[in-house]
Amino acid sequence: MNWNKDSALRFVLDYLKGKLYTNVKLVKKNKFGHCYITTDNGNFYYLFKKDFFHSFNHEFPEYIKQPNTFKGVGESINFEYMKFALNNNATLLFCHEDNRSAIYTPSRDKLLKALETIMPEADFKVVPATALLKIYCDHYDLKRTQDRVNQYKVNDYSENPIEVQEQTYSFSFSLMERLLGKPKV
Repeated sequence: MNWNKDSALRFVLDYLKGKLYTNVKLVKKNKFGHCYITTDNGNFYYLFKKDFFHSFNHEFPEYIKQPNTFKGVGESINFEYMKFALNNNATLLFCHEDNRSAIYTPSRDKLLKALETIMPEADFKVVPATALLKIYCDHYDLKRTQDRVNQYKVNDYSENPIEVQEQTYSFSFSLMERLLGKPKV
């Protein structure tokens, strides 16, 4: 099987059905390999990524110097996609072009442990993993505006594309875990 955004999405949908998620529906999909998936057991925001964020350490040198932080290859999600996932109580699911047949999600356990060291008075026991990731990124200011400008059509009928410098939350891939069972929401 060719591993691309469509085959990876089929893999994710089959995985969810195989883990006894019921009424799995693809609600919203964009051309970039992102989609919103609902089930009777929880919601998901799926992202297909072509590359890892290899310059994470270079982009956030002050972060990696701090105690109890993570360095190495990174990952990112645009502000608007994070907001959409949070507003829809969706767990993030990532597939990568060069990491065939693997699904990754933010690790609730790793994020809880990291947040307990920086915010010991906070009670995060019922906070979903996606929200924990945003809290972590906000605390360490792991946000950036991409250097390059991307052009997008507003819709299929627009003649002039708009130019956008995307803003992203960035984080170490070490905060992720391979999805093996039902994700901890």
